[in-house]
Order: sequence, then C-alpha cells, then structure tokens
Amino acid sequence: MRLLEKRGPAAIKLDSLTRHLGVTTGSFYWHFKSHTRFLDELTDMYIQEFTYAVSDHLATLDLPPRDLMAEAMRQIITKGLGGMDVHFRSLAITYPRLRRKIRAMDEHRTSVITEMFKGMGYKGEELRMRAHAFVVLHSMESAVNAGLSNQDRIDLLDERMRLLAD
Repeated sequence: MRLLEKRGPAAIKLDSLTRHLGVTTGSFYWHFKSHTRFLDELTDMYIQEFTYAVSDHLATLDLPPRDLMAEAMRQIITKGLGGMDVHFRSLAITYPRLRRKIRAMDEHRTSVITEMFKGMGYKGEELRMRAHAFVVLHSMESAVNAGLSNQDRIDLLDERMRLLAD
C-alpha cells in the first residue's frame, strides 16, 4: 500500500508492481487470480485499516460527541489515514468495481460522523452538510496539508472543530 502512496496509481499497474516487488508475472498470478482481484483485496485492506479501524476504536470510547469527533480527527492525522484516499479515489475512477467499495466506505464514514453531529443537536440539511463537509475535508486533509507536520495539523483541530461544530 505504501508503494501506492509514494508513487500513485501507476505504481500498481501489473508490470510496475511486479518489477518493483522483484517477482514474475506468473508469481503474481500464483497469489492473485487476477489484477482485478489484487485491487479488490488491496481496497478491502485499505478500507478495513483506514476506516473501520477508526470507527471501531471510536465505538469503544465513552466520550461526548464533540470529543469523539476530535478523536476521529486525531486518529486520521496521527495514523496518516488521509494520505491514501486520493489514490484509492483515483483507482475507483479507472476501475468501476472499486467505485462501489469506495462509495460504501464513504457511506460508512458519513453515518459514523452523522451520529456525532446528531449527538451535538444538528438535524436536517445542516446535519447532512456538516457530516458531508467533515468526510470530504478529512479524506483530503493530508493532501491539502502536506507541507505541515502532524503536530501543526493537530494544532489546527480546535479551529477545525469551531468551524464544523459551532
């Protein structure tokens, strides 16, 4: 997955991938039935590690909704979870099969964040738009703030919370 992060979607084309890994095409197909299957598994792993791991972690915490949201932001930043979104979204443009997975991931993220905003008293269109803004912002946060350190990005959390939830 880090190869995708460093070099972008072109790095996981079959010839680039096998060359970088130092394996033959036959060896690749020994492990994966097809390049499409490889992309499916890579995307599933990404969604599990970068989305469900965070929502599962948040579900274990007994915090007020605003604090849960701040923790979600901290997790995204400190674990570098936003950096891969742009690459998987790019892959989803090329591979329609992945679009469904990415759409389902976004729906999950939105439902988790929506519950937090509901807990803060938001409803209707305002609820929908705040949850949408959170998901879009944080799926691109590391790309937009690439020049900032993690600490600088964390220092912006209070400001971001004021903008999103006040």
